[in-house]
Amino acid sequence: MKILHTSDWHLGQIFYGYERNEEHRAFLKSLSGIVGDEQPDAMIVCGDVFHNSTPSAAARKIYVDGMLEICRACPGMTVAVIAGNHDSPSRLEADAGLWSHFNVRVIGSFARNADGTADLAGQVVDIVRDGHVLGHIAAVPYASPRGFPEVGCNAVPGDRMSSYFNALDSHMKSISDGCPGILAAHLAVTGCDISGHDDAVGGLDYVPQEILGESYAYIALGHIHKRQVLPGGRAAYCGSPLAVNFDEHGQHSVTVVDMADGGVTSIRTVRIPDIRPLRTVPDGEPEEFSKILDMLAAIPAGESAYVRLNVLVKDTLPSDCEARAADILKSTGAKYCCMKVTRPETKSGAAEYDTFTVQEMRETDPLEVARMYYRLTQGKEMDEKYVAMFREAVRLASGQSADIHVVADIHVVADGHVVAGGDAVSGQATSGHAVAGNVAGVQDMKSENTSETSEESTEESTEESTEESPIWSSKN
Repeated sequence: MKILHTSDWHLGQIFYGYERNEEHRAFLKSLSGIVGDEQPDAMIVCGDVFHNSTPSAAARKIYVDGMLEICRACPGMTVAVIAGNHDSPSRLEADAGLWSHFNVRVIGSFARNADGTADLAGQVVDIVRDGHVLGHIAAVPYASPRGFPEVGCNAVPGDRMSSYFNALDSHMKSISDGCPGILAAHLAVTGCDISGHDDAVGGLDYVPQEILGESYAYIALGHIHKRQVLPGGRAAYCGSPLAVNFDEHGQHSVTVVDMADGGVTSIRTVRIPDIRPLRTVPDGEPEEFSKILDMLAAIPAGESAYVRLNVLVKDTLPSDCEARAADILKSTGAKYCCMKVTRPETKSGAAEYDTFTVQEMRETDPLEVARMYYRLTQGKEMDEKYVAMFREAVRLASGQSADIHVVADIHVVADGHVVAGGDAVSGQATSGHAVAGNVAGVQDMKSENTSETSEESTEESTEESTEESPIWSSKN
């Protein structure tokens, strides 16, 4: 049996004001080509199909057109699609009935019995080829630890997530046809490599791998954008097919899993070409702004990339710095996005925060702004309990798929000082970026001065290739 494992498409993403529709169409066309070449028995899409819970009509059309082309490339393939934390479960499932005619099963939410308890059989997707059942997928959409349905008997007191996975594992073991089981889930496993992952959007609830179950031949995971095989060799993240922010290092790909005799024989990747890569200038140590302008002027015409500047600021940046960078890039075809600002340390070890520009505030993590303020006012590092409080404030204000109405500043108080506060906001938070920035300001309770910041992802370049490369094999 052969499984194609993919996740975290983030269709409809607006990247620093730029639509990525062309890139997403190109990815889905590449994916349909891979499906046609590999002819897998099943394709599993492990969440975050869309970048936000209210995707545009254009993003929806890209999804529908792409999926239809993929289904035509391998008509006998079973497809399972689960919701991620960026998706709206109800919107993803709205046309599930139509997709079932193309052998596509969409699982946006948990199946439940009449009494509200988990309907475990409702989460199982059979992999059928030419009338024969080859395997079973236990499809688990994204949920917070408290969002899992109750399972009734044999529950772990106070732990719905563990109870659910235990019950689902038992249910899969009870299917006695000898076919292998596969778990598909959108979550963060304890100990996974989250390098480059933007965890400000709702945070990360880590799940120990051992609670996921023992009955599965393969565990297909989404949520973390860096591809990796977890210890034991049977659980893997396929990673995102396109970089979502500049800090996602390395190649982007989809994963192909070969199985025989009820187990995994190899896990290999097929790389996705990137028609507009993410590039940081310079890639490495930061340089002064004047030198970076010379580097931008040296970029050849026809360069198609999103560009972040890696700037060393010893004093202040020119007020028109962004406009000057964007003007130079216009002639190349590259798109200016943002700056990553680095400041030299003073002898006392404290950075010269008093000369922060608006652009620098935009490019600084909200938690780091709070830590700067705390160091300057308290003369010491912020205690971890205040760090946790700040993260919780951001999480509450940036919950996905929820209407967020904040009618007053949100404050986290430490030793009589406000170390996190933000402007009043109202509206729907879909990706969490817009609202998270509004809780990032820092201010003193005794002062009327307020510092504001809005959070952007800080990011780095990715490479492009269509080569295949094995990342794990039972022969190793």
